[in-house]
Amino acid sequence: MCTGKCAKCTGDLLFPLGLLAIVGNILLFFPNGEVWRTEEITEKIWFFPGVIGGGLLVFLPASVIRAAGLEGNCCANRCGMMLSMLMSVLGAAGALYCMIVSVVGLQDGPLCDTGDGIFIYPFLNRTTEGSYLSNQTLWIECERPQNVVLWNVVLFSILLSIGTLEAVLLLAQVVNGLIGCLCGTCMNQNQTVGNAAARRPPSGWSFCHKWAGIHKLAGLKRKSHSASWQDPALQPNSLAEVTVMGRFRDQGWV
Repeated sequence: MCTGKCAKCTGDLLFPLGLLAIVGNILLFFPNGEVWRTEEITEKIWFFPGVIGGGLLVFLPASVIRAAGLEGNCCANRCGMMLSMLMSVLGAAGALYCMIVSVVGLQDGPLCDTGDGIFIYPFLNRTTEGSYLSNQTLWIECERPQNVVLWNVVLFSILLSIGTLEAVLLLAQVVNGLIGCLCGTCMNQNQTVGNAAARRPPSGWSFCHKWAGIHKLAGLKRKSHSASWQDPALQPNSLAEVTVMGRFRDQGWV
């Protein structure tokens, strides 16, 4: 698979992943689908792991990567691949940020009311054996918002998964961009080969066809330019002669 097509595929995948990360982050602000005050929202959500890390910092590299993979685009060259490689590093840093915040959010647990009207982190600093992630019976400690533990676990897990996928894609694009920068994109090479193939004579051409065209060109050379094209004896009789004569004219031989 050529570097240009691989870059386009990577860019197309990053856009929906970034959009999902933003949606997941926004949903975290509404535990159980309800609106709560700012001081009742889990602190790690305000770091915007999905909006900034998995979203905005991924959209910009995705745009550059996709532009580098579009055939005929001004960025579909070695410089474009080098720029996509550099932007992929930025995007990978954003994805890593999303992963780290999501892991910390899962480890600390949600901010909730345990029944006394005070919002605290009841699962903070728990040992691995007593972690709420492995012991769902502890989830009942959070009374308000309802289902806040499940809400946070699911959405932070989704953000962690999205950040991991984005990091893998962007790191793969770093390698792909390096190869494209050193070796070029195969799209331009394919286009060049296609143009060269279009200029080749048809497979049915014979040596006699070409030789006849050359002889008629020699006759045209001996005559004046104005009269040469009016002489029926010097008119081409086949597609091969027309093509050969045209090429010689383009090169200034006639």
